[in-house]
Amino acid sequence: MGMVLTMSLASCSVQQFTTTNIIDYSEFAKQGIFVSESNSVSFDYQPLGSVVSVTQGANSLFFMQKIDANKAFKEISAKVKSVGGNGLINFKYNVMAAKSSYLMTVTGMAIRIDNPPIVEESLPVVEKPKTDIHVDGIHCFIYKRFQSGIAVMTDGVLTVGQAKIVYKEFALKRIEYQFFLPNTKAPYMAITDNGYIVDYKTNEFIPLE
Repeated sequence: MGMVLTMSLASCSVQQFTTTNIIDYSEFAKQGIFVSESNSVSFDYQPLGSVVSVTQGANSLFFMQKIDANKAFKEISAKVKSVGGNGLINFKYNVMAAKSSYLMTVTGMAIRIDNPPIVEESLPVVEKPKTDIHVDGIHCFIYKRFQSGIAVMTDGVLTVGQAKIVYKEFALKRIEYQFFLPNTKAPYMAITDNGYIVDYKTNEFIPLE
């Protein structure tokens, strides 16, 4: 009887799985706040105080609601600015489940930088033209700049080969490219700052070169 129980338990083993999320910090750049996960930066700053922020997701009778990180980051930015800050270093982010909702904790140090190293986000291309090209008849233009890269609007879905042409023509190295279609909020493709093309439809990582 004991042998049967042992075999039964062994057959119910749980397979390994991995869940990966990437947290987008671009909302801070939109609000004019420099963010770094490092506690050591290469410029002078004035420390203003520690930041401890807790966001609780909305309650639901049927399922746990996700937290809107962008909304929380916007509110954190406003708080940093309210004490004269324009930067947040030693940034830490954690999300955990607690009873019927999620909790997100953000910590760091609010700082004041006299000459902040922030790439100011551009206005839409119709108001402030930026680099634009055509690749096989598809119009591609930079319509936003954010802290770690650029957003490229295309009027058609690019192939991997066409994305490589855009990367070569724009000649902006070691930054992230995000490709969007008009009237969409999520990118369909990206080029990472370490040399990979990410196809979000197929979840493929393709070497840039």
